Amino acid sequence: MKKFKHLVSILVASVMLTNILVPANIFAVSDLGGQSETPQEIILYENTYDYSDVISYYDYLTKYNGANHPNQVIEMKANQYIAQDHADAIITSYNGRDDILYWTSQEGMVTWEFQVSEEGFYNLFIDYCPVEFKSGDIQLGIRLDGDFPFANAKTITLPRLFLDETYKGYKDWEFEKDIKGNELRPKVNEIFEWQSFGIIDKDGQYNGELEFYLSEGTHTLSLELQMEALAIDNIRFSQTEKSGDYNSVKNQWDQQGVQNTSGFLEMFQAEKSKVKSSNTLFPTFDNSSVSILPSDPYTLLYNTIGENTWDAAGEYITWEFSVPEDGYYYFSFKAKQNMKRGMYSTREMMIDGKVLFEEMRNLKFENKNSWYIKTLTDSEDKPYKIYLPAGNHTLKLAVTVGDMADLLRRVDEDVAKLNRWYREIVKITGINADSYRISIDTNRDFLLDEKIPGLIEGFKEVKADMEGILKEMEEMDGMDISSASILQESVALLGQFIKKPGKIANRIESYRNNVSSLASWTIDMRLQPLEMDYFVVYSPDVNEPEINSGFFKQILYRIRMFLYSFFNDYNFIAGTEEVDEEQEALEVWVSTSDLQATGVSAGRDQAMLLKRMVDDMFVPYNNIPVKVSLVNSSATLTQAVLAGKGPDVALFVSKETPVNLAMRGALYDLSSFEDFDDVTSQFMPSALIPYKYRDKYYALPETQSFDMLFYRTDTFAELNLTPPETWDEFYALIPILMDENYLVGIPESQRTFEMFLYQNDGQFYNDSLTKTAFDDPEALIAFQDWTGLYSKYSLPLVFDFFNRFRNGEMPMGIMPYTNVNYLSVAAPELKNLWDIAPIPGTLKDDNTIDRSETANGTAAIILADTKNPDAAYEFLKWWVSSEAQSRFGVELEQNMGPGARYPTANVEAFQRLPWTKKQSESLMEQWEYVTDVPQIPGSYYISRNVSFAFKSVVYDKENERETLYKYNIEINKEIDRKLKEFELSD
Repeated sequence: MKKFKHLVSILVASVMLTNILVPANIFAVSDLGGQSETPQEIILYENTYDYSDVISYYDYLTKYNGANHPNQVIEMKANQYIAQDHADAIITSYNGRDDILYWTSQEGMVTWEFQVSEEGFYNLFIDYCPVEFKSGDIQLGIRLDGDFPFANAKTITLPRLFLDETYKGYKDWEFEKDIKGNELRPKVNEIFEWQSFGIIDKDGQYNGELEFYLSEGTHTLSLELQMEALAIDNIRFSQTEKSGDYNSVKNQWDQQGVQNTSGFLEMFQAEKSKVKSSNTLFPTFDNSSVSILPSDPYTLLYNTIGENTWDAAGEYITWEFSVPEDGYYYFSFKAKQNMKRGMYSTREMMIDGKVLFEEMRNLKFENKNSWYIKTLTDSEDKPYKIYLPAGNHTLKLAVTVGDMADLLRRVDEDVAKLNRWYREIVKITGINADSYRISIDTNRDFLLDEKIPGLIEGFKEVKADMEGILKEMEEMDGMDISSASILQESVALLGQFIKKPGKIANRIESYRNNVSSLASWTIDMRLQPLEMDYFVVYSPDVNEPEINSGFFKQILYRIRMFLYSFFNDYNFIAGTEEVDEEQEALEVWVSTSDLQATGVSAGRDQAMLLKRMVDDMFVPYNNIPVKVSLVNSSATLTQAVLAGKGPDVALFVSKETPVNLAMRGALYDLSSFEDFDDVTSQFMPSALIPYKYRDKYYALPETQSFDMLFYRTDTFAELNLTPPETWDEFYALIPILMDENYLVGIPESQRTFEMFLYQNDGQFYNDSLTKTAFDDPEALIAFQDWTGLYSKYSLPLVFDFFNRFRNGEMPMGIMPYTNVNYLSVAAPELKNLWDIAPIPGTLKDDNTIDRSETANGTAAIILADTKNPDAAYEFLKWWVSSEAQSRFGVELEQNMGPGARYPTANVEAFQRLPWTKKQSESLMEQWEYVTDVPQIPGSYYISRNVSFAFKSVVYDKENERETLYKYNIEINKEIDRKLKEFELSD
């Protein structure tokens, strides 16, 4: 990349900002004065990002269309690499194999050389074994001759293998139960076995293994490790074994003399699976009907598997089963797919690791509201006769996108085109051009069809492609075209733009929302949810199984459920052993609303996970019985404390609650325990600040979340920019981005004020914590910096960061780091197009950069009236330990997916979570700068008045100094009043 400098004078910056079109809805601010604070010259450093264009896989196949598929095998032993770059991989023995490549650095590249005797397309297979590390996806980049051959090769995923802890064979194991008879979800353990894996597209754009074109001669293959660790034994280019269609395979079996079996039928429960590719594929339950096996009106029984946890391309579940004799068998599945209206879900079926015939690659499970029997049949609705030799077998069902894969890829390309046209349009019109959000003259004809070459032709091309996609969907069996209503709306909207280009600016908001909805639609359509109760293997002379349980049986079942609901305590989370009546159990409360405040949890499932951990990890080693209960909110806890009926321990308490209760004498002083300093050494010092009151500590931190800088690497590369290190660099980027009609996002919360305050060496309170320090010069500077973001630089006060970042309108923003996994899961189309960095900081005289900021978090507390403080403290120590926190975080992701990354405050537990090495390093760097604001009596009044002061300046254009001074007086009056109330005033 070229080195460059951006010289931004006051005059140029003012002119550029004055011409920026800023959102002008109820929160719009357009005061562009006061630019004297912008430095005369800003130097932006060298851009080191390499974003050379990589063609799509579709274009790659097109480029080499007609190439052969040679029946050749090109094999490379992993230990025979020719180079490695920062990989720190070693040759050793591992898991029963010698001379393998053991690679745990989470980074670097290893390169092999190989010869090709016949040019053509090859599939790539890797013989590997996962290494115990952080239990995340193993991610690799693949380069041929030093370059990525196509975009999908930038990041590929190798699956891990998982097994339920209690699995002992499909006939010999049962679920563990609690004391109320409810079955407990088994813990999912990773198993470390060698496997040969053909490289596929995990995003579901293409079915089957990816193909790599190799010309004749000498080549190099390089693997880049991006996440996790693995051992590699062998790498080979070869062809995927192909199967014939059903008729040809059946003819071969007939010629071999295969005969029908007789009189056999056996049902195999789907929830009792064997190996699976994801730790989120756990048993589920459905107690809605007596026909679901097993079922019980009184207790929770795990009787199904799948639903919306088994829906991503490449995920698979394997079961064991057996048959008594050689011969033909039928297969039927009891299934339900009621989550994708008007759409079927697709699976690839393998017996003993092989696809027996091509039709098994594309099994369709129809959308129905209730359970049904799906028998595998041909086009004439005749059941497939599948040959099985006598003995044990495995059945594997893998998620595929099926017939929709190519259509959805085309929609993805259309969305990319529409996004590019959108960015070109808003460079001329501005972002908010709709008539009900006027920021420009919507009656003006911008002549977009003349100023943007190819715009209307581009719209016509996309419209024609979408019409073709709709036609193909209409012709698909089992497809309801209403599921593609967003495509129909897009076609209509583009038709209006083509007919009347002058109206595009008026409908730009509709255009943006439509493109965003299209992107979300493709993600939803790739998901293939399916729930299974059981599958049946039976002889051709046995009738197909039925699921009708009878009307009266169902009525009696529902009546029993209804009556039992009056006696069951749904808030009590039962354990596996009866509590000793002579030994009083610790009461532990978990607030549903506080769990939700962590951003990752929803309530009962997480409380059950906690209870299972308590029974596994705490009770057996401490001989302290524990009763876990769910409560609605923190308000319930406060009310119970005031009534003298609180628990011993409360978890996931909001940051403000501990001191609020401690000042009322309701909490136990944790710093009175001898090993308190050892326990708290597990956290960053900042995590304890909100829980200190009058030199005592009243809580232990559980979670801590702070902000990071998010930026679109593609946009930054296009404009030849790098993420800002300091606020001067940040301010210099704003006019550059806004000149392209991009937005920059920083939440207008009080934490932004706190960030500027601490970076400017200010204090929130005086040393005695009896009044705020907002009359100090540093506070005024911080307040001006905060309000200036919106009054001078015209940053939006309210914004939908996810959607604006996703569609490229907001290529830079400062947001909580918990958005990392949300973006990864909810916007997979942005893979490799964004990154995070520490937030900008203030440059100090010694040339260091201060990146101070405050955090959000939750904590665990002990109530003052507990009868057993020592036992309660032992529980808290266990709960905040690295072992408990890392297990909770890992299993939370198992239950809810990667989007539920747990923001633990325990540093060691945090590092055990499946971050990439780069993400972990960036987060740890920023975490070192995190601080926080002490909680004091009257804290609630501070945030309210700081907000009032902010709005007075930004909305009403009042003077910053006078406004802060006025509200500071009001704040300190209330603090003084609260100090007197609690007899803390001098």
